[in-house]
Amino acid sequence: MKANKRLVKYYDLNVRAHARDRLVGSIDLPARPFSELIGKLKNYLAVSPCNRTNRSKTETWHIADIEFAPDQSSVSILVTRSDKLSADQAISDPVTQHFQVATKVNNQGNAFSAHVVVKLAPFANNTYTALVEDAIGIGSGDIAMLLKLVTKAATRADREFFMCNDASGDPGLRRLSEYTYEFRAHPSNEFEDELNNGKLKGIELVQVFPGMPQFDGIAGTQEKKKVVHLTMQDAPVPMFTRIGEIARSAVRQQVGHLRVIFNDTADFRRTVELDAITMNLVNEDKYVRKVKLEGFAQKLNTGYERVHPETVAKLRALL
Repeated sequence: MKANKRLVKYYDLNVRAHARDRLVGSIDLPARPFSELIGKLKNYLAVSPCNRTNRSKTETWHIADIEFAPDQSSVSILVTRSDKLSADQAISDPVTQHFQVATKVNNQGNAFSAHVVVKLAPFANNTYTALVEDAIGIGSGDIAMLLKLVTKAATRADREFFMCNDASGDPGLRRLSEYTYEFRAHPSNEFEDELNNGKLKGIELVQVFPGMPQFDGIAGTQEKKKVVHLTMQDAPVPMFTRIGEIARSAVRQQVGHLRVIFNDTADFRRTVELDAITMNLVNEDKYVRKVKLEGFAQKLNTGYERVHPETVAKLRALL
């Protein structure tokens, strides 16, 4: 990470709510606006810290700060990762012969932070424009899992806030909402070029069932997903265009995702998942549309305790 530059990635944040029913499986529910959800998480975290750790307990992710824009048009979320296995940071100045090592003690770890800015006005059903600062060890999937984890904790603290009528609107059918978050990346020009100039190996149409409904009414047997494998012969149109045509057909068949397997121009095998409606990348980092932030007045740190005003100001300007 440079002290005067940052990379920012473009995403759509999709928020979904569902309830689990013992007889019918998963039931989709109307999701609360993200502004209400993140406000609830902000209040919860103010009194109850909530961390996510890896299995070996050497890495920890947490939401360090949440700040709404003065006009309430966006919210900034600071996600920080602590890595106990990272090497101690050494600082030197050969001119003065100064050398210093910042030695970690106890449970301390090197800190890395990523700012996430979300526009609070949805542009589609429960879908919001989001910008994610590139940071070591903090991907869009990590942020989605952390939001889900904190939402679960907040639900245990205030079930009533997360109660919702089902789609019929019948107040007698109130259910407890469970929330999932998914970041769908805007594809870069590089991704289209790699598809058009690489070699396609296969396409899979993936229909995912987040709440895993029962299979054909059989108790205890749940459907997780359905996958249809496609092959494609050479055609006189760019591969990216052909995949777009397949995506439109997939939408008509109520298939949510496409998984594209191809060898890129360097002959490395790649597997990329696309949202069928938008052709955005699902939890993908390599081929995401990026922009560089420069011209900071002060040097940047690898991590922060609170939202960094200058970074957030530059991110908000991109929304």
